[in-house]
Amino acid sequence: MSEVALDQAALTDTDIDLNAPINAPANVANAATESNGAGNNAVAIEREKSAIERFFEQPAVKRAAPAVVGLLVLFFCILFYMWISAPGYRPVYPGMLESDRQAAYELLRNSGFDVHIDTASGELQVSNDRYHEARMVMASQNIPKAAALGSMSALLEQGSLTTSRFMEQVSYRSAMESELAKSIEQIGSISSARVHIAESQQSVFVRNQTPSKASVVVRPYPGRTVSRSQIQAIVHLISSSVPYLERENVTVVDDLGQLLTNSESDIALALTAAQSDHKKDVEANYQNRVQQLLSAVVGLGNVRTEVDVALNFTETESTIEEFDRGGMGPRTRSESLQLERDSLPPSEGVPGSFSNQPPADPTFTRTNQAQTGSGANGTDVSSSSSTRNYELDREIRYVKQQVGAIERISVAVVINETAFETTDNEIDQGRLDKQIESMREVVQGAIGFNPGRGDIVTVVSSAFARPVEELDATPWYLQPDKLDGYIRLLAVFAALLFIYFTMGRPFLKELKAKSEMELPLEQAEDDGLTDEERELVNMGDVETIQDVTARLKPKAVGIPAEYLDTSQPYDQKVALMRFLVKDDVGRVSNLLKRWIE
Repeated sequence: MSEVALDQAALTDTDIDLNAPINAPANVANAATESNGAGNNAVAIEREKSAIERFFEQPAVKRAAPAVVGLLVLFFCILFYMWISAPGYRPVYPGMLESDRQAAYELLRNSGFDVHIDTASGELQVSNDRYHEARMVMASQNIPKAAALGSMSALLEQGSLTTSRFMEQVSYRSAMESELAKSIEQIGSISSARVHIAESQQSVFVRNQTPSKASVVVRPYPGRTVSRSQIQAIVHLISSSVPYLERENVTVVDDLGQLLTNSESDIALALTAAQSDHKKDVEANYQNRVQQLLSAVVGLGNVRTEVDVALNFTETESTIEEFDRGGMGPRTRSESLQLERDSLPPSEGVPGSFSNQPPADPTFTRTNQAQTGSGANGTDVSSSSSTRNYELDREIRYVKQQVGAIERISVAVVINETAFETTDNEIDQGRLDKQIESMREVVQGAIGFNPGRGDIVTVVSSAFARPVEELDATPWYLQPDKLDGYIRLLAVFAALLFIYFTMGRPFLKELKAKSEMELPLEQAEDDGLTDEERELVNMGDVETIQDVTARLKPKAVGIPAEYLDTSQPYDQKVALMRFLVKDDVGRVSNLLKRWIE
């Protein structure tokens, strides 16, 4: 009766359109052909799936699955460990010629080195732990024999009598640029450098000479900067190596395109930087003096000192000439005497033509007196002068003031109050004031206190705050050692996740499903049903669904495995399904799986 009712319900749920038109025979044939093709494909796919499923459902395969999965996991772990623990490789001699590379490869292979060839650059690489050993072995055999391209050694070896003068100049300039770049790369903060020299042909005429110029491109290491002193060193190195090259004509640029030299202000900035460095050195010297004295009294870490020194960098030169510094000389320091004498005799003769005649030739007579000669007219003129000087003490001084003279010193000292606590954790204010005053005198003596120039010394006591851990200024992604460790940990974590999702998770699901399927069998050992009741349940046609459900409901215990067999009648399956869904939802999925199978 129940089967008939279910069939009627199924027919009722299925809607049949009686008014639908009847298709043509051709359409019916085409539809049948298409349905047959699709059905064949579906059947083939289902057969393949069923074959694979049957293979994995075999008892031998299921028993061997855990061991196979474990071996695969162990194999992948070993491969991963070998990958992360493999030593790194680095080029032995970058830039070697092909002939030297072949000789070096044979030498290292015969010496027992693990030599790799970089597929991108073709360089010979060895492990980091044997890098220096490989270089020593190659040096013992004079490898590389050919000099690197662009060096002075290559220029000497490639010389020829047929080389033109222009090519010689070009080769010399290229070799000079290469050598200067290597010299610049020796600086600690510079990773690589390139040098370009613009050297014009010099003329024999001074007026027509053209100055040389140079440009330098530097690349610092990650996380480092090129200081101003290093820039000045590069400029001096280039200008000293190239003839007719002034420092003002050297330009330095970094890899970011920033100009590192400025000819107009380099000298002034250099002086300012030197003065600032000198001021810092003087302040650090005074600070260390005070710190060492007070740390011995109050303990290390209980004193903080700051020093400010005002320096005078004005350069002054003067010349001083002083007379009679003692004031003992006479008032008159010089005396001048002058004597003049004139002698004019009276005129003689009769005025007339003879008197108008020119005078006779004069006669000169050498005498020791300052006297003028007498002419025809008999006129004598004499003069004399003398000067007396009274010599006094004279002093000439050339004074050049010291550059960087100290004009004023200011010192501030803060002492931790806990250094003055007694055994009762109390502070005696009177005793504290006396100690502060004595420490102020000690500081004044340490710095050479001079109240005439305005020196200031301040000593106070205060409670110090707890020190905070300083963070590393360099970010973690710029630290190669830490970055390598993080990459390895990330790789290990990714490998474990891959192994879990590809192997571990399916294996765990299989074990869980197997345990859930065996759970009803274990509970069936004490189901509480008699043999007659089991036979009645197996028969299924002697009782209705309501009778089976009413009989099984009081016994809410495990269902025997034979009750779940697919050969049971339909009514009994429906009764078991309703009972399990109502009382034990967890086993419904397993029951459906067995029905589908």
